[in-house]
Amino acid sequence: MHGVLGGPRAITTDGFPELDGAPGGTLESFGLLADALAAAGEDTEAAHRSVCFVPSVSAVAIRDLDQQDDLYADIGELPPEDSEADDFLLSSANEAHASMTEELARWVLDRLPD
Repeated sequence: MHGVLGGPRAITTDGFPELDGAPGGTLESFGLLADALAAAGEDTEAAHRSVCFVPSVSAVAIRDLDQQDDLYADIGELPPEDSEADDFLLSSANEAHASMTEELARWVLDRLPD
């Protein structure tokens, strides 16, 4: 048996918050499942290994996230008072959830006391 996880399909829903579709980091949800099934002997592939996970506007706690316009805000252009975080850096590229890149590590290290 051969199966495709996350293959192309038109899916519509009702009652989900708009926040569920906002851009953010990625997580290999379908990829992890496909790998586990393959390890169990199933002939399976993931058409899309990754999904959007943790919207950026939520991660830095900007404004009132019930406002749909805020979901696509240019976070880098917002004044500091528009976020509940004291300080933050957005990766220059869309990264996997919780990835510690060299760019982020340098930013963190620069903020540590001497």
